[in-house]
Amino acid sequence: MKKSIKTTGLTFLIFCACNIFAQNSGDIAGVIKEVKKGVLPIFCHDSTWTNQVYQSGTCIALGEINKMCFLTCEHVVAIKDSARKIKRNISDFYVQVNNDNDSTFEMVKLKLIYTDEKKDFALLVVDENQKMKAMPYIHALRPTLWRDTKDLNEGETVLYMGYPVLLGREKANHSFSKLSIISQLVHGQSSFLIDGFVQQRHSGSPVFLLEKDNTTPSHWNYSLIGIAASFPSPFGYVYEIVNTDELQYKNNLLNPGFTNVIGLDDIKPVLKKFGF
Repeated sequence: MKKSIKTTGLTFLIFCACNIFAQNSGDIAGVIKEVKKGVLPIFCHDSTWTNQVYQSGTCIALGEINKMCFLTCEHVVAIKDSARKIKRNISDFYVQVNNDNDSTFEMVKLKLIYTDEKKDFALLVVDENQKMKAMPYIHALRPTLWRDTKDLNEGETVLYMGYPVLLGREKANHSFSKLSIISQLVHGQSSFLIDGFVQQRHSGSPVFLLEKDNTTPSHWNYSLIGIAASFPSPFGYVYEIVNTDELQYKNNLLNPGFTNVIGLDDIKPVLKKFGF
């Protein structure tokens, strides 16, 4: 079921000091260094359920200098039951942002502006009451680096990065990066499979297409093609019937090594609707 949170009168903040990616090519190490500052762990808090602020997934910052949003999976911003039905909506959201000048970080409060339960993606913006000290350290991915999936090919190289099972997050963010390939494309569907292993809290991790630069063979051009969502649904049944109390053990045992990716085709029209 598709739903949109009303944003009448919503004023998008102007982030004059924040960055956009200045280029879109380099060797693999250079690409990772460039894009990782826009890949952030996302946190949730719901005082009616728990007083703890807990990491629920990963997000990617998108936009231009004067307007930014954060893209993640819908199931990252909702508490659901075993049948994936929403039990309650979460009241507060945050991203953790590193300070480039030292090892400190800041929790930046977000506001949810759009969710699509069926296609499993959500958009958030910085809360208008949030102080913007950390904003210069977020590198948003500009629209010229967003790409549709219609001309992708199986076997092409992709890079994805995120914050699985709380790894990579201590006093500062240190995301995990992995190379993979596009494993399966289905005609008429914007979602696709990559040969990539994901765990809890990887949801929302950006997936970038890597293509060799014709002028500099050692460099790769990159573009955002989607976000990692889950492992294929046939494994969900096995996941539910495994008899163990430790959820993380289920994931480790049953992850098939393939990941569903939500393509940008369905997301870009919504981004355009909100002026991104």
